[in-house]
Amino acid sequence: MAAWKELWQLRLDAPVSRIVPSPTGTHLAIVTVDGSNSILCSDTGRVLHELPCHGLGTTSASWRADGSVLATGGQDKTLKFWNPATGACLLEREMPGWTDHLAWAPSSQPDDSLLALASGKKISLYDTDGKCARVLAERPCHVLSLEWKDGGQEFYTGGYEGVLLWKACTGSLVRHFEFKNPMACMSVSSASPWIACGHHDKCIHICNTKKPTDPLRMSGYEAKVTSVSWDHTGRWLATNGGTTPVVWDCSGAGPEGTRPAMLEWHEELVEQVLFEPKSPFLATGDRAGGLAVWQPEKHDQVLADGAVEGPVSALTWIAPGILIASSGSGHIVAAKIH
Repeated sequence: MAAWKELWQLRLDAPVSRIVPSPTGTHLAIVTVDGSNSILCSDTGRVLHELPCHGLGTTSASWRADGSVLATGGQDKTLKFWNPATGACLLEREMPGWTDHLAWAPSSQPDDSLLALASGKKISLYDTDGKCARVLAERPCHVLSLEWKDGGQEFYTGGYEGVLLWKACTGSLVRHFEFKNPMACMSVSSASPWIACGHHDKCIHICNTKKPTDPLRMSGYEAKVTSVSWDHTGRWLATNGGTTPVVWDCSGAGPEGTRPAMLEWHEELVEQVLFEPKSPFLATGDRAGGLAVWQPEKHDQVLADGAVEGPVSALTWIAPGILIASSGSGHIVAAKIH
């Protein structure tokens, strides 16, 4: 049995919707539902900078690959770049619509990296100066998820029409994995050819990017699947979708027709699941604030547990064994699992 050691905690005045760690893990961008943003020191939880609000709410935040710029977007139809060292706003640009998703491309040359932005049915790419570099073909449906492929040359978007792969340098559509389900979330594995999507109609789809086959569909969940996560090997997929986290073994031809592992511990609806990027630890959090850490490739028993005050709204790992969790009441907890 591992131990849960609390490192620090913080209480904010508004519910936390996102925790976005910097690439180095030294800073945390905190986004709340009222549009206020903060930059914290991840070691201590100290608020380094309080950033002015996006009117009507902040919807997305993303760090540039070198951690020198934080981009935020909101319902006020503005895109903002921030200096995390000073908290100064480096750029504010009016946008044609509100921002649904932001994601900087991973890059070995951050000065040349692109920022992908989804706004309704539109997808655009911006350079490091905040200038629009490319507008992609408008989609027939809203873009609900956006994630870069390793290397930063291509990226995926997801929505009601399925998952689409785009080439960044040309803006051309490379591949379309088609299905018609109301998407809630998407996760691209960095270690295997799989992409997983969770849906509001209590099912998941898993796409194999190396094969020209239709996406696999697994149903039977008791609730919406709003959180999915791949482990560091790309073999194990964790999902919510009820009071019991579900873990699928995606080795070989995939999990279709197999029985997943069911992790029994939570008594309330599971809100978040997240694998640690470089270890087999899985964190899960529920609507009552319960937090659990597992190692599902070995067994289905809880390794360590903790809690936040209120429904778990976001999870992130900032280093091996160090978990940050937040709640809908604005409570943030950092813990070491050892």
